Amino acid sequence: MGKVLVVDDDSHIVSLLQRVVLKKGHQILVAGNGRQGLALARSEVPDIVLTDIRMPDMQGGELAMAIKNDPNLAHITVIIMSGEIYENPLVDRVLVKPFDLHEVYELLDDYLGSAPTSSPRP
Repeated sequence: MGKVLVVDDDSHIVSLLQRVVLKKGHQILVAGNGRQGLALARSEVPDIVLTDIRMPDMQGGELAMAIKNDPNLAHITVIIMSGEIYENPLVDRVLVKPFDLHEVYELLDDYLGSAPTSSPRP
């Protein structure tokens, strides 16, 4: 089971991603802005951070830089969600909005693999 941190100030996007992440069997952490996201990344050390590019206090690019420049967090996969093409060498991947749910499922499989499912008892 992987740990996914979603950082977005749009409650609809957060709700959608929560459902997808939980359905894949992973743990989810949620922050409503970049500063909260950075604090959660430092305390919880997620496997993936999915962050919006535009947020009121700390932009997604700034969050990616803070994560990748911290030796304790640099290994974390950072994925930017953006409505426009975005390039940043510190970002592992860009998820262009509006995104298809299948893209999110594939992304989680690519970085976390499939979560183990419990097999029925004999």
